[in-house]
Amino acid sequence: AHEVLSRSYELLGDTGKALEHHKTFHDIKAEVFNSESDTKLKNLEIRFEVERAEKEAEIHRLKNIELADAIERLKATQAQLVQSEKMAALGKLVSGVAHEVNTPTGVINSSTDVSQRAVGKMIFELNRSESLEEARQNVQRYLSILRDNNQTASDASRRITKIVDNLKNFARLDEAERQPEVDIREGLESTISLITPQVEERIRIVKELNEVPKIECYPDQLNQLFMTLLLNAMEAIEGQGTIRVATSADNGSVQIEISDSGRGISSERLDHVFDVGFSKQGSRMRMQAGLANCYAIVEKHQGEITVDSEVGKGTTFRTT
Repeated sequence: AHEVLSRSYELLGDTGKALEHHKTFHDIKAEVFNSESDTKLKNLEIRFEVERAEKEAEIHRLKNIELADAIERLKATQAQLVQSEKMAALGKLVSGVAHEVNTPTGVINSSTDVSQRAVGKMIFELNRSESLEEARQNVQRYLSILRDNNQTASDASRRITKIVDNLKNFARLDEAERQPEVDIREGLESTISLITPQVEERIRIVKELNEVPKIECYPDQLNQLFMTLLLNAMEAIEGQGTIRVATSADNGSVQIEISDSGRGISSERLDHVFDVGFSKQGSRMRMQAGLANCYAIVEKHQGEITVDSEVGKGTTFRTT
């Protein structure tokens, strides 16, 4: 209906109302697209959970064989588990990132359509007008529309570029696996930016990213560590809350603290928080390997990760 009204007002020469209904039409169209995307994402998540359940069942079977053989085989699959958890973390970002990209993409598509129509109107006015002055006055109005429209498209393009840069920095796709000098604050900034679409207004992220020395590390693995700890912090907060991310330096070493004001962890569970475990969700068993992978990543970097928590007050993970 809005598309028809837009075309009707355009034929009547009322550009303002035509543009208003045209924008409404594209907003509704974007909402339908988001709904379809969410359905596809849910289907992908179901398929991913099925594959993970199969792997979890296999790992559970390995626990029943001779201990020495189980340890060797778990070591052989450690890299695969790390990658699996990384994909799981990325999977949680897909919906938010897809929405973040879709919104400016819709703006660009709408702006392109408006530009094409404005150019068409200018050509029409130039051919129709009997004098140069008459043509100038009519064309001036459409030039103003084009100027504002191009600025809107430019802002949307920069937004997409920023999202892509954050994803690129998070994955480090164009760099060697191990880097000699890495500023971990860049990885923290990119990771925080990527999870921002998932952070509701009830959660406030406080950044205290003090200057720290650059370190030699596997940046993609540290970004996975940050992602896991931040997502865990989000899930621990049931109502209003705060996540604090801080960096500091001490005698050449770098420390990262990620704290939340969530429900906390009981003292009985703290001793086993970095163990691989299983939890039952309905009729399915789910493997919990995220923090175990975090421990493995820190150990690979010859660092240390500790946790302090109090039920009802929150949890702090410190990585050095």
